[in-house]
Amino acid sequence: MSGDASVAGEDSCAVARALAEREKAESKMTERAIDSPTKTTTRGLRFWVIIAALLLATFEAAVEQTGPRAVPSPIPVPPLTLFDRTALSTALPTIAKDLDSDDPSWIANVFMIASAAAIPWSGGCAQIFGRKGVFLAGVGGFALGSIICAVAKTSTQMLAGRGIQGAGGGIIFAIVEIILSDMVPLAERGLYQGMFS
Repeated sequence: MSGDASVAGEDSCAVARALAEREKAESKMTERAIDSPTKTTTRGLRFWVIIAALLLATFEAAVEQTGPRAVPSPIPVPPLTLFDRTALSTALPTIAKDLDSDDPSWIANVFMIASAAAIPWSGGCAQIFGRKGVFLAGVGGFALGSIICAVAKTSTQMLAGRGIQGAGGGIIFAIVEIILSDMVPLAERGLYQGMFS
């Protein structure tokens, strides 16, 4: 009996040592991957075309993120967003008057609400259906919402268009980050993410 107990004890010690060695090796690999300077890889034309398309889509969606804030936000706001907020704030009374709207603040805020609602599920959809299809659906939704806003005759049509625009914009923001993390290694990711902020 005591022989069986000593064998079991030795086995558990051997397993513990093997796990400790494995964790040590994995941590060294992680440290090397993060800390070691990586040589810059040359990027082909396809890479830069994709980056340009992602930048354009982000620019398009960021310009539409509008709505005056009653409470200052702790989150930094991109300059383009501030520009469009100023443009929309100036034009909002005229838009509301043309659409016979009593509460024009919804025209500005529905975009943000729809965008916030679309961001969480867009990552899951990208995992299931693929990044390209979900990204193109976001761009298409944004364009469709823009067309609806352009031809809107009533406040309800304008709100529906802004909501569709917001959902498309939220998808664009989320999927751009996912695609960027797929294309660029961790050591270089900060440089490329800086281009999108």
